Amino acid sequence: MLHPFYERVDRIFKQKKKNRAEFSRLYNIPETTLSNYWSPDSNLPPGKVLEKLSTYLDESLNYLIFGINISRLNDLIKKLLKLLNGYSERILWQIVGCVRKDLAEILKDEAREKEAHSNA
Repeated sequence: MLHPFYERVDRIFKQKKKNRAEFSRLYNIPETTLSNYWSPDSNLPPGKVLEKLSTYLDESLNYLIFGINISRLNDLIKKLLKLLNGYSERILWQIVGCVRKDLAEILKDEAREKEAHSNA
């Protein structure tokens, strides 16, 4: 069974109408080397290849490797920082409660997405 990373990357290749052959040519990585990474016995590719995949697919390494959409979390953090400026401690604790709820929803969404793709 392939590491979830490979399933995720294959799905992104399809979604973005890109392919491994084009990636190999663009980044001068032999297709056979790239194909070897996609074997059931393979670990993750080396860091340089991961970086190139991230750039080529325009996805974060966090998302490619772990399936976590950091941009959603970053958006939430930016909103929070704007809200926090100048508020009392009581209000800040209310915000913490809201953040926990939003973060829980984001994590549930991510888990649903992972499950949907693993069942596909």
